[in-house]
Amino acid sequence: MSQLVDYNDSDEETIPAGTPSDNAIPRHIQQHSEIDQLSQDLEKTRQTSAHLDKMLNKFKEVKKSELSRLKGEGIDVPTVRLVGLDLNYKICQMEEDLLALRETSREINSEAAAQERTKLERCRDSLGQTMFQKRSHIIENLDVAILWGPYARTIAECVETYYGRFDKYQTKPLRTSNRFRNKALVYYRGYSSQHQAAEISGTDTEMADFLAESNEHYWCHATGSWMFQPGTPEDKHDPPAYQCHAAANIVPYFSNVPHEILEDLFGERKWELSGPANSLLLSMQIQYWFYHYKLVIVPVDPEEKPLKRWKIDILDKDIEYLDLHAVRFTPGGKTPRFAKSLQDRELVFLNDKRPAARFLYFHFIMALIRLKDTKSESWKDARAKYLSRDPSPSLLHSLPL
Repeated sequence: MSQLVDYNDSDEETIPAGTPSDNAIPRHIQQHSEIDQLSQDLEKTRQTSAHLDKMLNKFKEVKKSELSRLKGEGIDVPTVRLVGLDLNYKICQMEEDLLALRETSREINSEAAAQERTKLERCRDSLGQTMFQKRSHIIENLDVAILWGPYARTIAECVETYYGRFDKYQTKPLRTSNRFRNKALVYYRGYSSQHQAAEISGTDTEMADFLAESNEHYWCHATGSWMFQPGTPEDKHDPPAYQCHAAANIVPYFSNVPHEILEDLFGERKWELSGPANSLLLSMQIQYWFYHYKLVIVPVDPEEKPLKRWKIDILDKDIEYLDLHAVRFTPGGKTPRFAKSLQDRELVFLNDKRPAARFLYFHFIMALIRLKDTKSESWKDARAKYLSRDPSPSLLHSLPL
């Protein structure tokens, strides 16, 4: 990183005569210079990628038995393939950066830029999934698969394509499938009708009797309360009920991702990604905050084995005084009204089932990474709080690193 110099405190001799400062150069000239430089870099990267593609076409049908011989001759085909994938992804990123500069310098109007940006984002997301799918076949032929090496960054970049979708403003709430939600509700005993009235409340017997017979009340782990969610209208012409309860995916569902990649990330628990151990029962609003790194779930006692108790840590202080809205009943306690009351609040489970610890840890790590990558104002506090220590050493030891 270049060092900033305060010229007011510097000796005059440190500034060569006739050398203009950056501030003396008009901004539009600086921008055009940046555009020219990035355009040149992009063209060079495209040429390099084209050269690699041309070279790899010669070895398109090469047999696995031939790879060792080629490597002895100085041609490491699997590694070159990884470099090629990495370059293609880099080209997409550079094109997006170039578009942003062109829009800022008014070389292209906002409407045209928005259309072009949508195309580039689709291209990048599609490429990210393609990289995920192809990578498993490539690493089979590598002597050593370094997941985080300079030419094997595709895992991190492909994961980013999934998490990056949450950076954008959502006009509609993200929903999980009804099948996934139903599995999660059964797993956690999240239907109020699964419980006897005495289990629900020993004091408010009238409400307990009502909830025990209700098919429209569901448990929220975060608030420790029963939420009202209207059922599907009997008349198909009636508007659909407002969705206020959700089974949130802790880790996004990675569609079409090879099992080898998932095993690298999650070990033997990869099979549970589509199951209820990869879920939490939350209100739609709290799910939104969970997906957008406003809050994370961390252990109450990191030394506990196995981890059974979890609590909420709010990373974005801007949400603290937002109303939790949804109608709910909290047995034996006061129903929390504002998000601030969620800080350090322990998740409330109704049975011995718990989410997979490594999924919660993965979400925690990705939350910190995304806060940093998106230059969120929450990153500074999160870094100060967690960078110097692992929030759960026992979780770290359980991960397939």
